[in-house]
Amino acid sequence: MHRVQVCTEVFPSDLEFARFKLFDFGYALSLAEGDLAMLKTVASMLIDQIAIDLPVVRRLCAQRDCLLLVQALHRLKGSLSYLGPSPAYRACERLESLAAQNLASELDSGESQLTETLNALLQELMQLVCI
Repeated sequence: MHRVQVCTEVFPSDLEFARFKLFDFGYALSLAEGDLAMLKTVASMLIDQIAIDLPVVRRLCAQRDCLLLVQALHRLKGSLSYLGPSPAYRACERLESLAAQNLASELDSGESQLTETLNALLQELMQLVCI
């Protein structure tokens, strides 16, 4: 697990918010009660959680273990919910649905989509933490 140092500077302007395309910055900030430092801490924790959860999800997909995969994805989805209805949340929801229906033949495409969206989200979260 890697630790991300949380920067404590404030955004210079609202224009900085526009750079975040993969999550609802306003929603996430409202959950943090408008506290940017708190949001950065949550983002840092989410970065660490994704680093833990994604390899587990990928392994369970490869093993076609739909029961444990549903559980892992449900936990991950809960973590992602702090960012609002993001593409990563929807990809997680989709893969969870596939696993719940035991559609093992479709897990690879769902896992690929989730991995792609989580990797892109991680980049934005790292930007947020370091602003």
